[in-house]
Amino acid sequence: MSQGVRPPRLDGQQRPASESPAPRPRAQAERENSTVYLQRVPPFADLPAITPAPLVRAAPPADLDAAGEGLFADVIPDGSARALSRYTDTVDGLIRQLNDGLAAASDDARLRLREWDLPESLQARPAPAAPPRPGPAGAPARLMV
Repeated sequence: MSQGVRPPRLDGQQRPASESPAPRPRAQAERENSTVYLQRVPPFADLPAITPAPLVRAAPPADLDAAGEGLFADVIPDGSARALSRYTDTVDGLIRQLNDGLAAASDDARLRLREWDLPESLQARPAPAAPPRPGPAGAPARLMV
């Protein structure tokens, strides 16, 4: 093997202590803190709670006045806008035509029902005393008495 290149580790093999990622930086940080900064690190329980603070403040620009300009006029190409308008008009016309047909069919059904006095005559009919019970195979159902 070439020098300085380690063979790949297979799954399940343990890292040597010299390759452990966490203890080395922590030990280095503690050493730097005690030798360079000379400050005592307080225990976690003694640290104050972190309070949120705004990092930026929203402020609209003073000279922005785009009321008369078409800022987004070129976002959708003109041909696409026309095609969408044609499609919308076609769909609206189709929906209007189907709604008119449905309204005409509903009116026709109402008129025919009125001619036959169906809603009132069905409601005026006396209700059966009991639901029909099934008879023998092939025989008509009989009312329960």
